[in-house]
Amino acid sequence: MPKRVRQLLSWAGSTLLGGIAGAATVIVALRFPMVKQLFKTLELWHVSLLLPIGFLTILIHELGHLAGGMLRGTRFLLLVVGPLQWTARAAGGVRFGWNFNHSIMGGLAAATPDRDRPLQPQLMGLVIGGPLASLLLGVGAVMIASQFENHLWALLLLTGLMSLMTFLVTAIPFRSGGMQSDGWQLIELLRGGAGVVERQMIIEVMGYSLSGQRPRDWNRETIRGLEQLESREPVRQIAARLQALYHAWDREEMARVETLAAWLNQHLEEYPAGFRQAIHLELALLALLSGRSDDVKRHVDASKGGIVDPARRQLLTARLAFQEGQWEEYRRAIQAARKSLPRGMDAGLNLLTSDQLDQLEAEAAMAERSGVTITDHAIGQE
Repeated sequence: MPKRVRQLLSWAGSTLLGGIAGAATVIVALRFPMVKQLFKTLELWHVSLLLPIGFLTILIHELGHLAGGMLRGTRFLLLVVGPLQWTARAAGGVRFGWNFNHSIMGGLAAATPDRDRPLQPQLMGLVIGGPLASLLLGVGAVMIASQFENHLWALLLLTGLMSLMTFLVTAIPFRSGGMQSDGWQLIELLRGGAGVVERQMIIEVMGYSLSGQRPRDWNRETIRGLEQLESREPVRQIAARLQALYHAWDREEMARVETLAAWLNQHLEEYPAGFRQAIHLELALLALLSGRSDDVKRHVDASKGGIVDPARRQLLTARLAFQEGQWEEYRRAIQAARKSLPRGMDAGLNLLTSDQLDQLEAEAAMAERSGVTITDHAIGQE
């Protein structure tokens, strides 16, 4: 069976399973008199509070992951809930920031395992902690709700039901593409599978970067593992190679960069639509630097749309304008890139982007001092 067909069937199966689980939960819940009474007494302002209640249930779920892991020896690295983000500082302490990455707004918690302790118990605590926290909040809120009446009763019951729904959705074992539910991760851990370890390595590096650690300073042992990763999940394998690419690029190890870029070029169509544009953008930048004009156009066209860091997008625009001698477009793109950096999704990657902008501006200044157009300057170097 073709790989794309398998991926489509996997997505459809996961969606169907989630829909069945949600419908079954509602049907079972409606058998309880308390839930029936809730639907009868709900008012508009109760419904308007569903968003903050949902935020609270996600927050408790993700904090549960962190608590479970830290009790087993892991160290806090990252917490994302909706647009809010907390990351561990490299020098110590925690930094608050805003999350603009829509792909992780549903919640993400990451912790760094203690390399001197057995890995499996630490990951077990990290995985179990989330569903367990949701279950405790759900049961606790429902039990406390029974002691009250009217509005407070309704709000506590809503909180409890939403938390129990979160428990069920995350505890049911399923996988979709490169994503695994907590239940599926637990089964893999019990079986001794590599999937959870692979995911942990990728999230660990993501946490380093979001905390402001630039790619060249990421843990070398983890990067080495990602660069050699042979996963059954194409999404994880591609994400791992992309992180290794940034690491090599920031260290100016261009032989490694070219090897990783060639691998990504062969496999990136297996990455989800909406996210692969970011990889096309990086390959377009590398093709520009290498003078491969045919590859530049192909990757630039394919990089349009999707979830892409705005500063990286403007860096590509500025580099294209530099090559084509479009000075005004170049200056606008440089200015837009600098303006976008503070709002960037990834603080560590922003440091690499800033250096690459500095390098491009230095090249452009040299071209202006030489009294030739950018296009002539580029041709003269070929």
